[in-house]
Amino acid sequence: NTAVGTSALFNNTTGKCNTALGTFAPNQNTTGVNNTALGRGALNQNTTGYASTALGTDALTSQTVSCENTAIMPRRFSPSFKILFFVFVGREAWEV
Repeated sequence: NTAVGTSALFNNTTGKCNTALGTFAPNQNTTGVNNTALGRGALNQNTTGYASTALGTDALTSQTVSCENTAIMPRRFSPSFKILFFVFVGREAWEV
């Protein structure tokens, strides 16, 4: 794992191959693997999800267990169900 920023990957326990750059960039990650977060709060709530990429402030911030998603600068991503294989592009790319 590689983390730069206050509380970046703070709660990581057994997760591996994660890259975080930014304050709170996946600080709730516990066992997630192969995730990339760039930006304040990017993938912040990710716990066990894998292979997701989040670029921008709060990109995929509420994603918890979803896998293989890519987000570029959306403000919110808050599904209450598991979502696979989506690409979100744009400032309001995913509104729930």
